[in-house]
Amino acid sequence: TALIAAMFALSLQLLVGGAGLVSLAHAGFFGLGAYSVYLLGAALGGPPPIPLSLPLAALASAAVALVVGALSLRTTGFYFLMTTLAFGQMLFFVFHDTPLGGSLDGVFIQRPDLIWPVPKAARPAVFLLLNLAILAAMYAGLWALMRTLFGRALLGIRANEHRMRA
Repeated sequence: TALIAAMFALSLQLLVGGAGLVSLAHAGFFGLGAYSVYLLGAALGGPPPIPLSLPLAALASAAVALVVGALSLRTTGFYFLMTTLAFGQMLFFVFHDTPLGGSLDGVFIQRPDLIWPVPKAARPAVFLLLNLAILAAMYAGLWALMRTLFGRALLGIRANEHRMRA
């Protein structure tokens, strides 16, 4: 659980630490990924395999984030913050107040299955190592991304947004 929270914080680091933009919809995208794994498991009738569930969760969150980002990035400062808050609240409503997300009771999201057989006693260690590997890959990817032209542009936005527009 701590490694998953670290992945969440690392993904937020790209936006807040890199570009200096504070998004209040970020937790909604995190929840959207979790609920997409739940919906996939409900469609399959059991826990989905990890090679299918992780890319699906990332793709679902990225698709919604692309739409939210396209609309939110037309604003700046306080208005950007309020726009992302509105989208975050919309995502919260979809999963908290509709039958899709289990309404007020929520849903139980089953842990995805591994693709290879693992003894029940070894599963926590395998999931720990898998999450650690994903976190390390995310950190390495973010480190490499921030050294590209795109990463430098994000740092420039944080320093002076008006100058970067010019």
